[in-house]
Amino acid sequence: MKKLLCGLFLCMVMLCAALQLSAQTYKPFTGGFGRPLKTIETEHFDIIYPEESERTAAFIAGFADEVFDRIVAVYDAEAVDVRKIPVTITPDTDLFNAYMNPLPYPHLVIFDTPPNIEVSATYENAIYGLFVHELNHAITFSMRSPVTAAFRKVFGSWVSPTYLIFGFGEFMVEGSSVLLESEDWPELGGLGRANDPFVRSKLIQAYHEGLFQSALQATGADDRWASARYDFGGLFNKYLYDTYGRDKYAAFWAAVGSFKSWFESTDTFSLSPYEKAFLATMSKTYGVPFEKLWNDFMANYKIEGITENDEGLIYGNKLFTTRSSIDSLAAGGGNVFFIDSVAGWVYRVGADNYPPQQTAVGAGRAQPPQTPPAGVRNPTSANQNAGNAVGD
Repeated sequence: MKKLLCGLFLCMVMLCAALQLSAQTYKPFTGGFGRPLKTIETEHFDIIYPEESERTAAFIAGFADEVFDRIVAVYDAEAVDVRKIPVTITPDTDLFNAYMNPLPYPHLVIFDTPPNIEVSATYENAIYGLFVHELNHAITFSMRSPVTAAFRKVFGSWVSPTYLIFGFGEFMVEGSSVLLESEDWPELGGLGRANDPFVRSKLIQAYHEGLFQSALQATGADDRWASARYDFGGLFNKYLYDTYGRDKYAAFWAAVGSFKSWFESTDTFSLSPYEKAFLATMSKTYGVPFEKLWNDFMANYKIEGITENDEGLIYGNKLFTTRSSIDSLAAGGGNVFFIDSVAGWVYRVGADNYPPQQTAVGAGRAQPPQTPPAGVRNPTSANQNAGNAVGD
């Protein structure tokens, strides 16, 4: 009982800290807009929207309940304690995105505007994929044991043990949603960030550069990789799900729905965060120490036979005193072509020439790049610092 009361007190502290953020949830509908809102009710949702978003609202209403049932089926259905979820749709923004806010109860806000090219490449259907991602947040936040579910009925939805993992385990929070957005559902088309070769390539590069992040870094302790909680978290959740199966994965999320997980420890005298709270719960659920789980996950990104470049240079002289910027790559005919936008040259590198040589495109930054030779694929972005790429 003492642990339970302590958990409730900590929930109240987190609630007070989050009030400033929760007050902004419906901001697009204030400040003089004043237009009427409509509602579509489904079994699990109240979809709220203005007239401008009527088509989007009808589209979401057509699949929302089915997505809800599919996500709940991934977890322990008895641990999911959620009431009807409001979904607010607003066209009053130029940024395509969405979010879930757990206060004062789980609800979704969806920005009804055309997606950018990055989102279009991530999802087969942008609205569908984004809805899956945010709804998974609402469902994982609503994991509760029978005892905490009883407290929720008395005190409200803020009574949620998963506040701890939402506050200190973003790599699991965002990672679980990246896993779900990447599920093998026809509507998702095999896409999602956990299936994205570019995301995998970033982790491979990070491994071989000695920059593979720890779980704490992926949660936000290291802000040099803004998308780490999605990239590392998504692929770590996929690793757990694919390696140990759905039952273990569901059991872990059910276990963090109890305040007991806040006080879990695999070593009473250890100060390591990897042996406390929900990470200790994970270790006990999987029967494997968390650090070994993470190291085994990391080992998947080691590629044998890679030749080390001792100079640490991509091209140029050994001192590499001049600046360079590789903006684009294209491949064809057994060669790789790239543009150095600082030098103003297109370079070619192949088995017959190293270091790379300038192509017959012409010098001078003022000259536009020549069309690549026959057989060259379309250029793709290849920032020299792609290993530390950022993104949502």
